[in-house]
Amino acid sequence: MTLLFRQPVAALQVRTPQETWKYVKPYPASITVNIADSLSFLTNGYLKSSIHRVVAPPPDQAHLDRLGVLYFVRPEDNLELRPVLSLLLERLGIQKGTEGPILTAGEWVKARVARNVNKASDSTKFGVETEIIKGVKAKYYD
Repeated sequence: MTLLFRQPVAALQVRTPQETWKYVKPYPASITVNIADSLSFLTNGYLKSSIHRVVAPPPDQAHLDRLGVLYFVRPEDNLELRPVLSLLLERLGIQKGTEGPILTAGEWVKARVARNVNKASDSTKFGVETEIIKGVKAKYYD
């Protein structure tokens, strides 16, 4: 039996806390997972969704083929995006009760997409935190 592995190619970048872009190092026989906004809501920000982009690979890897498999999954539209009960979050002091705005996954996705589509005509600026819905904010980088 012969196993064929493709050479991993760097093309995925994440935005660092220092506001720079950094390549995500690909590892053979591994996957990279972006937790996205839902898990950030459900963990009260303990897990962070990443600002990311896919770009052309660096010049030394431009000749290599790359293979990407994208799979999107999100909660049902009616799921309330409130932090789950968690002993870890409680121990870390970041467990939150039910105060504040309650969003459903459907409300968040619709508002996020609408804001992204309309950002050219509104006050959304590159890298500036902007209210999306019910006081919840996010940054846009494109």
